[in-house]
Amino acid sequence: MNRIEQIFPAKRCCYCLNLRTGCVFIALYGILCSGLNIDFIISIINDSPVAETKYVFTGELTGACQLAAEFLLLFSSIILLISTMVKFSFFVIVYLIIIVTQILYVLVYSIISCAMKINILANYSKNVCIAYWLWIIFYCLTSLYFIYIAISYYKSKQTADINNDEPAPRN
Repeated sequence: MNRIEQIFPAKRCCYCLNLRTGCVFIALYGILCSGLNIDFIISIINDSPVAETKYVFTGELTGACQLAAEFLLLFSSIILLISTMVKFSFFVIVYLIIIVTQILYVLVYSIISCAMKINILANYSKNVCIAYWLWIIFYCLTSLYFIYIAISYYKSKQTADINNDEPAPRN
């Protein structure tokens, strides 16, 4: 057993799904969450006195910055879903690069925008601020687990590709 197999030994997602089905679940979960978050952010922006018309960022760059993270999640989830349908394992690597970038972006943006008091979600009300930070913590923890499952799926896909490329033993 090599070192990579020791680090990423997952054989199942959530102890009940195989890795491919787990990646499909992760992708669908990401698409659902990003869609809900995009809708919520747009509703907050439209309720904000800064917004003059629907779906227009009138000089409010912070709303666009918060939506950027959600569109990254949506894009990466679609890439992961595609990776479960095609033979190429390259798409899993693309998903991993995008999702790690997105997690770092969310953390840095959340910390800086809250420190500068320009985060439109965290500044909306105290309850929304608490829910926002709980969501950030939950999102980061689940994303780390999803990355673990995606890497395990990638390794299993690589192993399957290597086994399929080897010539069949002769009798």
